[in-house]
Order: sequence, then structure tokens, then C-alpha cells
Amino acid sequence: MHAGSITLGVGQFCTKPGLIIGIESEALQTFIHDLGKAIQKITPAPMLHTGIVTAYKKNKGNALLQEDVHLVAESETMVKENEGLPTIATASGQAFLNNPVLHQEVFRPTPSLSAAKT
Repeated sequence: MHAGSITLGVGQFCTKPGLIIGIESEALQTFIHDLGKAIQKITPAPMLHTGIVTAYKKNKGNALLQEDVHLVAESETMVKENEGLPTIATASGQAFLNNPVLHQEVFRPTPSLSAAKT
């Protein structure tokens, strides 16, 4: 997966992935690492309007505060007002299933990765 497909249009495309699900493995850990490195290089960009920015910041912050959610990476570029900050976070499949906060769609350049053990 190309990091640009996740952050296209600052994540404001209905067709971009918001949740990536994988089976816990060494390959998944490599994918998470590589995607995190790519996300760090994506430049933040303006969102459509201030209402979306406000909701994005609130919902992203709330998701990242949840137990068992782990921040992997954020863009290394300083974010300006009204811009979305490309971010990647992970949670286990069980943590995702047990936490309704993580089921909420967030209009953003911030997908979540969820993994299940086999």
C-alpha cells in the first residue's frame, strides 16, 4: 500500500482506507514500520473547512487516548492551522472490537491498523 493512497486529499476521500486489518506476523510488523516511515514524509495539507478540522482534531485525539491504541508515526512536517496531520496508529483486533470509540469514522489522513493473532 502506498502512503499516498491513505493521505490523498488529506484523507477527505470516501474511497481511502480508514482501517487496515492484518494477521499478526513479522510481515505485518514490517508493513507497519515501512508505512510509518512513509507517513513521516507526507506533508500536512489544508482540510475542506474549519468544521472538518475541528472534528478531525477532536476525534483523532480521542482515538489516540484509548487504551491499547499505539501511535506509530506522524508527519515530521509542522502542521499549520486548518491542516490535517498524517498519522498512523495501531490497536489489536480485540481492542478494536471491544472499544466502540474505535468504530467511529474520522474524516482524516489517519488510518488505524488492527491485527488479530492466528
